[in-house]
Amino acid sequence: MGKLFKNVLGDPSGAVGKVVFKERGGNIYIGVRPKPYMPGNGTDAVSRRMKFGLTGKLSTAINSIDKLKIVWDKATPSNITPYNGIFKANYQNVTPTDVSNTMLMAPGVGFKITTSSAEVTNTDVSVTLNALGTDTEIDTMVETTMVMAVVVYCKGVLDPNFKENYFIAMKSSPMNINLVNPLTFSVTLSGTESQMFDKYSTHKGFITFVTLDDLGNPVRFSNTVVH
Repeated sequence: MGKLFKNVLGDPSGAVGKVVFKERGGNIYIGVRPKPYMPGNGTDAVSRRMKFGLTGKLSTAINSIDKLKIVWDKATPSNITPYNGIFKANYQNVTPTDVSNTMLMAPGVGFKITTSSAEVTNTDVSVTLNALGTDTEIDTMVETTMVMAVVVYCKGVLDPNFKENYFIAMKSSPMNINLVNPLTFSVTLSGTESQMFDKYSTHKGFITFVTLDDLGNPVRFSNTVVH
């Protein structure tokens, strides 16, 4: 790529014919316009595009839950967005046609949770947690409430007028933290979400919990469970 030392052309930018002008570090560089990229139609190329697209939809769903977006923002380098952090972490957990059970709702293992019951339906998602226990390192003097974050992955479309995959992202209301007794969380699907749920034959709920301080700021997160 050539370098323009004197601005005899002013401050050119963009493309003129087959010539491209780019500014980098205060200098103008001259190059040749790249040939148009034609995506391949082979099996591998199609699979890569499907995997990339499905990972993008998943990342958008997780990123739309405000408390998780903050958690990811804290865990990712300052030069990338929370969305990009989610995408990078979960690309390996997505295939061209499915989201695996190893998918990460939050950027790490988190404190351990187990469930005694969980139900994902076209009206709500309801989960009862076993007692969290005192070995979670949760500081109840700081972490006073907790929310449930849910992403429901819908696949196996029943209506050809709809896309093959769909994600529903939801967050429960905060609940006071109790380390020694079971906790039950529930979040209701909207009318539109309920209708979209019914357009698909298979549903998988990815669930994590985020503790909050008195101001509603996220402090820590749990592992991701799947139902």
